[in-house]
Amino acid sequence: MTPDEIHAEIVRKPEAEWTPLERAFVVERARRPAVMLVPTEKPDDPGAPGCWLSGKPTLPAEIPWPHFMHNGEIFEDVPLHFFAQLNLAHVPWLASCPEMPRTGTLFFFADMVFPHNGPYPGCAKVIYVDDDVSQCAPRDMPPVTFADMKAVRSGWQHRGPLPPRWNLSFLVYDTFTEQHSCTVIANGESLENNVRLTGVDYYHYFLGSETLGFPEDINSEMILLLFISQSGDRVVDTVLGDLIFWIERRHLIEKDFSHVLTTEI
Repeated sequence: MTPDEIHAEIVRKPEAEWTPLERAFVVERARRPAVMLVPTEKPDDPGAPGCWLSGKPTLPAEIPWPHFMHNGEIFEDVPLHFFAQLNLAHVPWLASCPEMPRTGTLFFFADMVFPHNGPYPGCAKVIYVDDDVSQCAPRDMPPVTFADMKAVRSGWQHRGPLPPRWNLSFLVYDTFTEQHSCTVIANGESLENNVRLTGVDYYHYFLGSETLGFPEDINSEMILLLFISQSGDRVVDTVLGDLIFWIERRHLIEKDFSHVLTTEI
């Protein structure tokens, strides 16, 4: 029997009838390794070099600051907000995602002005630079000057940059797919690493599979690149809630981050 056939045969039975080996098999099949971005205790405490949330990016001066786009039109009065900068040389590498560059820097930007009901191109931007540019001069976000308040989201808060820079460290841990109940996961010995998350009141997942599964507009070929959770978060206020950056595996292989999409939940 193939692994898929074995899995299907197990899950057809009530969970109470699973043997320890069957339970371990199901949990292992649901496992998705991920990296958690853990903000340091205080914003300026040392973290992983070249890695932080919010504040100012050290985006090289020759790279234009990204702006909101709609139907090919660039809104010069709506710059995207900067969320995170990651020096990939200091991000733990996951064997489950060998396509991820091992060096270079990723910059994450997203629109915080217009309401979005789905993953529309132009409302987010991830910029990849194939070098460590953390020593470049920090860049100020251009001012948001969009004047038509009738078009903006209800409760819009961010006319200017997000909070000051907050340094990061990393933790490798396990996430699990949506197809298994909490009972299965809680009874699995493989959850041991995940218990470490219970004392953390803010989560920033990098290269993980979000446990709620894929939104309707996101296909299974896409990889969760960065998950910024609003739940209990004291570092980044995303206004709407959880902000998720997605990328197709084929684009990741090509180091092409120009097609990244975002969803909000």
